[in-house]
Amino acid sequence: PTEIGAWGSIESFSAYNIALNGSLPTQIGAWTLIYNFYVYNNALSGTLPTEIGAWGSIESFSAYNIALNGSLPTQIGAWTLIYNFYVYNNALSGTLPTEIGAW
Repeated sequence: PTEIGAWGSIESFSAYNIALNGSLPTQIGAWTLIYNFYVYNNALSGTLPTEIGAWGSIESFSAYNIALNGSLPTQIGAWTLIYNFYVYNNALSGTLPTEIGAW
């Protein structure tokens, strides 16, 4: 639901292995504090919202086995504290954004 963006500050979002479907709402980009984001092994589809680039200090991002498509948004290059980034087994295309070279 779009109301998810109103959560503001959460440390960990875990919604994996639960048959979640649809696409990731752009409103999740409004979260001001998020360290762990886990949505793997679901029926999600669509592209990664560019708005997630505003997260800044995310440590772990796991969005694999969920049928993502399109390319990785260049905005994720703004993340400053990323240790784990898993997006395998998706239908992503294009090249890696050069902006992630700063990780």
